[in-house]
Amino acid sequence: KKCFVCKKRTPLASNFLCRCGQNFCTLHRYPEAHACTVDYKVEGRKALRESHPVVTVPKLPKI
Repeated sequence: KKCFVCKKRTPLASNFLCRCGQNFCTLHRYPEAHACTVDYKVEGRKALRESHPVVTVPKLPKI
């Protein structure tokens, strides 16, 4: 496997697969280093919204 940016061969231990679906070396593994098209903030908010549903409490009678 080769790095998508620099085309350098990556050993098995330093082969990083990004959420955009490409393989990267240790220098280009971070999203900022390879101009990743995946929006991590939107994905994180979506995951939190799905895993933490809104809990509504029924109204209590006033005393």
